[in-house]
Amino acid sequence: MKTVKSILIGFLIFLAFGISHAKVYTVGVENIDLFPYFTYNKKTKEYKGAMRDLFDAYARSKGIKFVYKAYPLNRLFKYFLDGKFDIKAPSNPEWRADEKKSSGKNFTYTIKMIPFQDALIRKLTNFGKPMKVISIVRGFTPWLIYNDVKSGKYKTRESKNMISVLSQVGLGRTDAGLVNVIQAKYLLKNDNKLKKFALDVDKSQPIASAAYHCSTINHPNLIKDFNKFIKKNKDIIRKIRDSYGISSKNWPIN
Repeated sequence: MKTVKSILIGFLIFLAFGISHAKVYTVGVENIDLFPYFTYNKKTKEYKGAMRDLFDAYARSKGIKFVYKAYPLNRLFKYFLDGKFDIKAPSNPEWRADEKKSSGKNFTYTIKMIPFQDALIRKLTNFGKPMKVISIVRGFTPWLIYNDVKSGKYKTRESKNMISVLSQVGLGRTDAGLVNVIQAKYLLKNDNKLKKFALDVDKSQPIASAAYHCSTINHPNLIKDFNKFIKKNKDIIRKIRDSYGISSKNWPIN
């Protein structure tokens, strides 16, 4: 009996030791709601969504651990350059390209993790009418309409989150909203305050397809290994995307 008990205790100690000594990486994330892609609850400090599930799947396969630290968009980028965390998510090679270049640092990116589309959403009754003011989420660069904003064709009005963007459009305070298509559709379907608005993507306007990546400055080998995981586990990645409704069948264009 003592032998069995000793073996059991030894196993538990070994298990606890293994868990407590798992390699830990810190992921810097945006403290905003972009569900179903990702969202951060400021009260519970919980990060969840498709991006989190993908990170968790990779971590389980490697016996490592990711912890998440959330910051406002501009501070997140600054802290990334300062080396305050190991990985930035989401990331994209095209975002803040000039600032990255001037930093003199080398960035390593994952391949495409989760695809998305950006588009302009409008009241159905306003389709075909001229646009002057477009709602955007504060801190986001409106790449889809960047040249038109720069030329003065459109003005932008910042809102604190996507719910506010959709509300501004629904109430007629702006002519359109620049949105992540999947998130906008999710909110219009599930948020009681938004269900009353008849909004949809204006397919006559530009629509951009891109993808979320993650990136690192100090751990390129980790990202390279993450890429191998993504390539080898396409079924797992697809199941994660589909479970959150992130599918091309829900996009305005394919």
